[in-house]
Amino acid sequence: MRLVWIAAALALTLGFVNRTVTAARADRVAALEGRLTALEAKEEIRELFSRYGFAADTGDAAAWSETWAEDAVYQRGGTTMTGRAAFFRSIEDPGGTHKREIEGKGDGGPAPTKVSRAATRTPD
Repeated sequence: MRLVWIAAALALTLGFVNRTVTAARADRVAALEGRLTALEAKEEIRELFSRYGFAADTGDAAAWSETWAEDAVYQRGGTTMTGRAAFFRSIEDPGGTHKREIEGKGDGGPAPTKVSRAATRTPD
């Protein structure tokens, strides 16, 4: 009879420990999933920013306009652009915003903006 009580106590203890470990594991998995989701979102933002900069710098109107939302609105000074078609034209049009403000071409816009190569870190 004493052996039965010991076996029952052991079974109850192991069941409790198993539930506790399982709950802790579920919490850890949920935390890891949250961290992974955040990292994936950050990577998507980095990718978008890279595409945006490269397309604008190389004058690729189609690629640059695709980095904007369909209903995007950009306002700077007296310039307002609304929608992807406007962003496309701003680079494609010889008198467009990109040509005037970035390249310094067109209707007597500002001098070209000097862009230097970004510093890169070399491995130690």
